[in-house]
Formats: sequence, structure tokens, C-alpha cells
Amino acid sequence: MTHNTTENTDRRCAALVALVKLIGAQASPALAQCTDDECATVRRYAIHGLAVAGDDRAWDRVLDLLVADLREQNPNPPYGMAWGTLSLQSTVLAATCYLGRHLGVPGRRERVTALIREHWSRLYTSEHRWFHEFWPECAPAGPSTRPPGPDGVVLARWAANPLFQPLAHD
Repeated sequence: MTHNTTENTDRRCAALVALVKLIGAQASPALAQCTDDECATVRRYAIHGLAVAGDDRAWDRVLDLLVADLREQNPNPPYGMAWGTLSLQSTVLAATCYLGRHLGVPGRRERVTALIREHWSRLYTSEHRWFHEFWPECAPAGPSTRPPGPDGVVLARWAANPLFQPLAHD
């Protein structure tokens, strides 16, 4: 019997969501560990959790995963991604939100910007729109002057919607 059943994957992903909702950034060690999981779905949930609340311990690993995603992604027009659920559909944007929240180390911002520009043609139209709205510097025709980097709080809030929203209180 395999341990990588759909039911098991669903439970593991639900546990990651619950962990982020319950302990926030303290979930970073577990989330970082799950970025190396053999199951791609678990890796994606871990990255999404890091985008919402994680510290920067998995930055290099998430950048490597983003590079792989960008190389493999091949948008299939006219199909796109709905704006309202884009945070759940786009693996590129979840990773970008995480990376963009942790740009304090010199060179990180430039690495992400160059990577997105290099792979711009592999992004969906809705992802283009996202970059124009949240991180215009990444667009090939981005600002000629260096604007302020993306706001990490805004990125985390965007990534949290809708799945990682805080639990409602009565």
C-alpha cells in the first residue's frame, strides 16, 4: 500500500494550512522541510504557506522551485486563470510572494526581477496583470527608475486570500 494516496495528500495539505493559521511564522521549519517533499502538491501548499507567514529560511529552495516552474510552464491561450482565485492557481505567484517578502539580503530583488523578466513569455495574462499591479519592476518594460520593492505585508495578504485567511472569530 502506498502512502502517497490522494486522501493522504489532502490531509497533509490541510495540516499545512491549519499549521499556518494556528502558529503563523512558527510553522516555517515544517513548511521549509515540506518544500523538499516528493509530492508536488504538498510542496505547493508549503510554498503557499511560506508566502503567507514563513520566514526566509527556504528562500534559495523556493527560488530553485520557481526557476523549474517557469521553465516548465507553458501558457495555453485562451485559457487563463481567474483573478479571484489566482493565488490558488498560480504556483509562480505563490513563490514570488514568498520571495518578495524577503528581499532584505543584497541581490535577492535583482535575482527575482531578472528571472521574471527572462521568463515573461511563459506567464499567463493574469500573472502579467499581477506583476503590473504588485511588482511592476518585474515587467520587461518596468519602471526605468528603481521604485520601492513590493510591500511584503501586501504580498502576504494577497497570498492568504482565500485559503489561508485567518479563522473567523465570533
